[in-house]
Amino acid sequence: MKKLLFMLVVIFTTATIAQKKRQNGKLYDKHPKIEIVEEFTKAFVEGDDSKLRALVSKDFTWWQMNAMMPKPLKIENLLQRSKYLANNVIGFSVTNRGSSYSDALEFGKEGVNVYAYQVLKGFDKNTGYKLEIPRNSIFFFNKKGEISGISVSDSQLKWNKAYNAWGKTKNGEIYKDHPMISKARLLMAYLEIGDLESMKDLYDENAKIYDVMNTELDSYVSVEDEINTLKEFYKNFEVVSVRERGYPDLLNYEGTDTFTIISWWNITIKNKRSGKIKEAYTDSFFTTKITQDEIDTRLVNIREENGYTDTFNIQTEDVGGYMLKGMWYFDKLQGEMKYRLLALAPMGRDVQTLGVEGVEDENLYELFWVFFPNAREVLHESKVFNPMNAAHPISYDHLLNARRFSAVIVREENIYGNRAISDYVRGNSLFQLLEANKIKEEIRNREIDMWNY
Repeated sequence: MKKLLFMLVVIFTTATIAQKKRQNGKLYDKHPKIEIVEEFTKAFVEGDDSKLRALVSKDFTWWQMNAMMPKPLKIENLLQRSKYLANNVIGFSVTNRGSSYSDALEFGKEGVNVYAYQVLKGFDKNTGYKLEIPRNSIFFFNKKGEISGISVSDSQLKWNKAYNAWGKTKNGEIYKDHPMISKARLLMAYLEIGDLESMKDLYDENAKIYDVMNTELDSYVSVEDEINTLKEFYKNFEVVSVRERGYPDLLNYEGTDTFTIISWWNITIKNKRSGKIKEAYTDSFFTTKITQDEIDTRLVNIREENGYTDTFNIQTEDVGGYMLKGMWYFDKLQGEMKYRLLALAPMGRDVQTLGVEGVEDENLYELFWVFFPNAREVLHESKVFNPMNAAHPISYDHLLNARRFSAVIVREENIYGNRAISDYVRGNSLFQLLEANKIKEEIRNREIDMWNY
């Protein structure tokens, strides 16, 4: 019984001794030595040789701890590195990393080390490479308060990337002709002819389709969703042509079994003919109807020369304006002048002169006329951007009836007939504009004169 009691006492005594603590130093986040490290960092960034020499001891050494076998380096190596970075890095800085800060550790009687957690930033002005390199450093101080040594640990991987930017590194191969490029061309061919089922067969069943122009960067749709979207697209639009620009590039990166194709295409689309506007006319008097074939002769010109065929089109973007015909009348019930829009005509260049050498005809001509009441349903369904409220677009019908556009009067019907201003004010655009303003004032004054006795 006595032996057992003795063993228990010994074990308890040993455990008590192991739990004792002994302080060997103190840690500070504000300290005179930290201020010296900040001065050293500032001088290093500025390439200030004299300041750096003044802050270090005569036997100063420093180590790059990320090297396979760190060797002590002298102050000359540090000065050379500081001078190079200061002269070759744009926006060079060495600052505390994130929310970290330097720590000063006092140990023993006079020993002080400063631990700095920094990041080196800037742009190499020779290669444009962006430097953002984490750096952990230990600054050793001697009894005189001088920096006697530095242990530097930074990302050698990022330094190697910066060094490699000076040379040439092969990362794969590029092709301008390849079986995969043929599939990309075939995909665009099916798009032009509207063969959606054949397009779908070219995709992998798990393919993801990204639209970087209209969706978030990381969002994608499935092949089925893309095909359904195209089906809705073809209900309202027609693909006029798909033209390849330059030639596609196929990139085969090293270490991967996938291919990346970069290609450029010009895709021309137009609204499908709805058939809702059934009649068009050659002039604003609606005396002669114009057929679709006759309209096409004013919009399309196929010219053959020297064995080559060129096609010139007047597209929607080529319409330079609209000619409007309307009538001002006095409403006896309301007691005011009102305007009734009767017809409109798109204005474009003469397609027969497009691309003809030596012919520079910049004039705009009436392509065809449409009776406005017959076009109101279509104009009502078409929306126009509202600069006053982007969330509330207005229809073209409202825009025209509310006269929310800029225009110039070019023709007036009076006792002299239906004549253009240019017929009797010739060769002077300024006088023609003044005459248009004069007609506008006459219309305004006519309403005022109705109330004068």
